[in-house]
Amino acid sequence: VEGYYDHGQVAFRSWYHMGSLHREGGPAVEEFYEDGKPIYRAWYKRGKLHREDGPAEESYAPDGRRIYARWFFEGEETTEEGLRRLVALSRIRKATAKDIGV
Repeated sequence: VEGYYDHGQVAFRSWYHMGSLHREGGPAVEEFYEDGKPIYRAWYKRGKLHREDGPAEESYAPDGRRIYARWFFEGEETTEEGLRRLVALSRIRKATAKDIGV
C-alpha cells in the first residue's frame, strides 16, 4: 500500500501478507517527509514487530538524525543487548531442531 504527497513524492508505504503487516528484508512500514527522507520505519514479521539485525522501530528528525529506536523480537520489546541474546538463542534452537530432525 502506498500514499503520495500532491507533488508525487511517496508519503508512506506498507507491506502486508495474508492481512498482517509483514516484509522480509526491509521495513514493513515506512513514512517519509516531503523531501523523501524517512520519518518512521518499522519491521514486522507476521503482524508482530520483529527485527534481528537492529531496531524494529526507528523515528527520524527532518535533518536525518535518528530520534528514537526500539528493539523487538517476535512482538516482545527488548533492549539492544537483549536482542543479541534472543537472536543467538533462536539460532541455537533452530540448529538443534534441525540436528534432531524436528
